[in-house]
Amino acid sequence: MWFNITTSILILLLSMASLGGATVAWFLSEQSPTVNSFTAGTVVISTPIIEGSQEWQPGLCETVTWNIENTGTKSSYIRVRIIEEYDQTVTSETAWAVGTRFGGGFAQYFEYKKGTPYEVILGAGVNLTPVGKVSVWDNGTNLYIKYTTYDYVSLTETHLYAGLLPPTNSSPGQLGWQETPVYPYEQLYIRDYVFDSQTKPIKTTSFSKVKRGTTIYIAAHATVSIHPVTPVWNPGAFSHLWIEGIDGYYYYSVPVAAGETISISFEVCLPDNMSRIHYSFNLEADAVQSSNNAVHDIWPNNPY
Repeated sequence: MWFNITTSILILLLSMASLGGATVAWFLSEQSPTVNSFTAGTVVISTPIIEGSQEWQPGLCETVTWNIENTGTKSSYIRVRIIEEYDQTVTSETAWAVGTRFGGGFAQYFEYKKGTPYEVILGAGVNLTPVGKVSVWDNGTNLYIKYTTYDYVSLTETHLYAGLLPPTNSSPGQLGWQETPVYPYEQLYIRDYVFDSQTKPIKTTSFSKVKRGTTIYIAAHATVSIHPVTPVWNPGAFSHLWIEGIDGYYYYSVPVAAGETISISFEVCLPDNMSRIHYSFNLEADAVQSSNNAVHDIWPNNPY
């Protein structure tokens, strides 16, 4: 896994504009980025300030803090927002309910005992990376097999075999049943029979005639679309000093005096499944003088 972390330092500039015979000073901002890179699930970064462990890996949360200094000569309002950049490509993968390998590729089947609910991982790709689960249960008459995926994974197509003998042909189209999911994150099969085997001619047995405790061999295949996942940003220690606007910005609640330094902090959590993506973020900040109602002219959606 790797990320590029881009950070920004606020520089306040003073520009002068003449409006209606009156001179109004507006403070604007530019950004000077500092790029930091890390590999193998480890981050080493000095700006912004990362509190706690520097071993920033999926599943961990860290506190990220920026210090913002008003280097101008007048009091000003300041607002900031987080800009994230990452590959938003949706990838397609083949997935199998994890169990015993059979046939070609990485096809899998697992065993279910009639009368005993069971659940296995739905794994995608050659490494069978978890993307959901397959649950099996029955009521004596019907067999229920349900695919459920994580919220960043959607089902495109499913293929299923359930029989009294293990499957031998791993081609998804030859498993026996096929469905295009109506809902993107789940697919339920309800069957009142199972296959005797994959051997042609195909024969079936009524599920009600199968004795309790009998082993049913199940091969559950799916084609899935995997959507990119990114860190979760939550306001941190200084959140009471900032107002979250309707425009995606955080506004500092009071004017900032010339030479004063303020801080903004976030708890940033990397999802457990965040891996192999190029991800960067930076803090975009700008400011406008606090006098002459300039803030309402420049930032019409401000919360002041």
